[in-house]
Amino acid sequence: MRAIGGAVLFVVIARYVSFADEQRQPAACSDDAEVAAECAMWAAQGECGTNPDYMLDHCAKSCDNCPPSTGNDPPCVDRDKSGACAHWASAGECEKNPSFMKIRCAASCNTCDMLDYKKRCPMPTNRTPAVPPGRMDETFERALLEFPELEPHVLSRPPESAWVLSFDRFLAPDEVAVLLEHAEGRYVRSTASGGRKDDEFVPLESDIRTSCTTWCDNATCYDHPIVKRIYERVAAVTQVPPENFEYMQLLRYMPCTHAGAKDCQFYRRHHDTIPELATMQPGPRVYTFFLYLSDVEEGGGTRFDGGFTVQPKSGKALFWPATLNSDPFVSDDRTHHEALPPTRGVKYAANFWLHQYDYVSAHHAGCTT
Repeated sequence: MRAIGGAVLFVVIARYVSFADEQRQPAACSDDAEVAAECAMWAAQGECGTNPDYMLDHCAKSCDNCPPSTGNDPPCVDRDKSGACAHWASAGECEKNPSFMKIRCAASCNTCDMLDYKKRCPMPTNRTPAVPPGRMDETFERALLEFPELEPHVLSRPPESAWVLSFDRFLAPDEVAVLLEHAEGRYVRSTASGGRKDDEFVPLESDIRTSCTTWCDNATCYDHPIVKRIYERVAAVTQVPPENFEYMQLLRYMPCTHAGAKDCQFYRRHHDTIPELATMQPGPRVYTFFLYLSDVEEGGGTRFDGGFTVQPKSGKALFWPATLNSDPFVSDDRTHHEALPPTRGVKYAANFWLHQYDYVSAHHAGCTT
């Protein structure tokens, strides 16, 4: 009888300790609400070290003093290390900018459950792919026949090689001007994908890609009526809805004295597919639609594995597949290509990557990172 009573008492004590621990350790480590807006600033000023008695207790998150996680869940921390997450959260950015905040500032937004990609982004059922098997060949043939005003030309085609089409008059001068105006003053060094770590893509500066990039990712750009007109034209040619597009990428390649110079800007031979995307909500990139926004006097061409190079010309566009016509979830390795360095004249360009499924909604939900 005494042994049974001792066992019961042990269970009760264990449950009480477990309950007490749960009360002491909140699910999401956070700064005290009344000083949350100031904690990030104090931490940035070094107060975590100079005033630890107060800061480590009341500003635990900003001081990175959160308890370690247990079990298989990702650690509940702010991955953004600028120290500004608490301030952004108090300003309502968790709701205004969820794709960034709920992942990069998960502790501040109390969204640590979203750090697990499978929980955050379950794969929808009963979706219809934009490009089912066999559709690609039909789309390229249709683009040649139904858009004569864009002056389409075949640069390569099956069965000898993959499709590559050019359109000599895809953009009007006013459309080119709007894109260049948006990009001016916003270029930063281009990055390449470094794969995934902690359920996020890791962007890397790489010696194979030395151009500069910006994005049409704010309302000033993507809500502009001329930009919308460009999106609609790309959708009409490719038969892929705009919601499947990544934000338009804008590019700049500065000239160098000769092709081997150290300051040359280029993108060495590469392919536009990212393997991990095939099992993520947007699905794989199925097409690339590339726009030239300037003439280049020398160099700067786009060289394809098919043995031909396309010289930049303002208003011209290229269209090629990233995946196979017979299986549009499998990369088409015949469309490797290279951006050669310009040696006379600046090369400006823009890039659309088109996916099998809705990219825009997935991006806003933090399911494309």
